[in-house]
Amino acid sequence: MLKKILFSLLVLYSIVGFFVLPWVAKTQIVKIVSQETNAKLQIEHISFNPFFFKFQLDNIQLSSVQNKPLVNFKKLFVDLELYSLFTGTIHVKDILLEKPEVFVALSKDKKLNLLGIVKAKPQEVKKEKDEPLKLPRIVIDNIKLIEGDFEYKDYTKREMYSFDFHNIGFSLQNILPSLNKLVNTSKS
Repeated sequence: MLKKILFSLLVLYSIVGFFVLPWVAKTQIVKIVSQETNAKLQIEHISFNPFFFKFQLDNIQLSSVQNKPLVNFKKLFVDLELYSLFTGTIHVKDILLEKPEVFVALSKDKKLNLLGIVKAKPQEVKKEKDEPLKLPRIVIDNIKLIEGDFEYKDYTKREMYSFDFHNIGFSLQNILPSLNKLVNTSKS
């Protein structure tokens, strides 16, 4: 009887992790981006492995409301260490960003297209005493960017000025924040 219950829980966990979570994440991320920004987001596919805590997003396209491309990438892969969530640390083994494309444009009225996606928020009433925000410690073993492209266009001059970079790539390893910078030293 106990084996049947455990097996049923394992099957349920697998179904939720492999199928339900990616579908919910995809619909919610697209919805939140459209509500909170002046941009449209398209995600072709999201996958998640609930046993190894690996996430992958495929063919992401962020465009302006006028359908002009802002940021695209072929693949974003993140590999998390599950055990680290129990220690108060977020340990990321790998982050891979494949074929990112960033399109930056400065309009004639000197407005940057990427800044135009931010919606203005009403001023919030500030609390009398702000509690310091305690972020978890983040450790990243490896970040890799493969075949990135960057395009810049400046329309503020009489003739449009542009430049672009292609096939950008780099790898960063063992990114560990200093513990001294994470400790709050402010006195009340």
